[in-house]
Amino acid sequence: GWRNAGLLNSDYSYRPAFIAYKTMSEQLYGSHYNSAVNYGAGIEAYEFTQAGERVQVLWALDPGSTLPIEVPAAQFISAQLRDGSDYSPTLVGDVYQFDVTFTPLFIRLTQ
Repeated sequence: GWRNAGLLNSDYSYRPAFIAYKTMSEQLYGSHYNSAVNYGAGIEAYEFTQAGERVQVLWALDPGSTLPIEVPAAQFISAQLRDGSDYSPTLVGDVYQFDVTFTPLFIRLTQ
């Protein structure tokens, strides 16, 4: 029911929305909003500050698109998808390359 909008199934098992909410809560716990981040057209991105690190959450605006971005390797700490699984970007020279899709991505960077 409710067009897959609930957090739990009738047996109280987690639905995808619950897992995404849990991941976001874990990634942003204790953080403070910093600003919007400009990764170019078609990408929505926001940055938060947390315990000496920056956490960016970003996604493509078009559900069918995959857009490339780069992050300096010297600043990169980790990245996770909305389900909490690790995302491994590609190291090319001194930058990490990411493919940004409609699925939110959390990138943790040094300050």
